[in-house]
This record gives sequence, structure tokens and C-alpha cells, in this order.
Amino acid sequence: MIKTILDEGFEISALQMFNMERANAEEFYEIYKGVVAEYPEIARHLRPGTLRALFGKNKIQNAVHCTDLPEDGVLEVQYFFKILDS
Repeated sequence: MIKTILDEGFEISALQMFNMERANAEEFYEIYKGVVAEYPEIARHLRPGTLRALFGKNKIQNAVHCTDLPEDGVLEVQYFFKILDS
């Protein structure tokens, strides 16, 4: 996945890998409950060249998370890089 991002000309300015504990995942994704449960499968058909379509396996292992609102971007970055890191 990283190679694909770099090959497309993007720069990765920060990177952290970890497995989310169930409680953290439930907290973070609570607002998305019931929203298009089969999105990775739909993404493969609608946009076959996207990271989610290329690397996502199912609704749990969907490869990537992208904020749905630009104004939430900073909060979500802080959640992963500050809150979960402490």
C-alpha cells in the first residue's frame, strides 16, 4: 500500500502502525454504525483503482480510513497520533 501511495506521487509525512483494540475501534467508528456496511465491496466496483478497492478485504479490514469531513481531519489525526499513542 505504501508503495502504491508513493508511486502515485504522494508524500507520507507521518506513519504509525498498530492494531486497534476493539474498545478504541468502537469508540472511533461509533458515528459510522449502520452506514453502508458493504462499502469495500461497493468501492471495488465504483472506483476500482482506489486504495480501499485494491487493498480492502471486507468491512472490518477495509485498508484505509478517510475522514468524511475536512474539518474532522485534525481531530482524527490527533486521535491516532496522540491519544492512542499515549
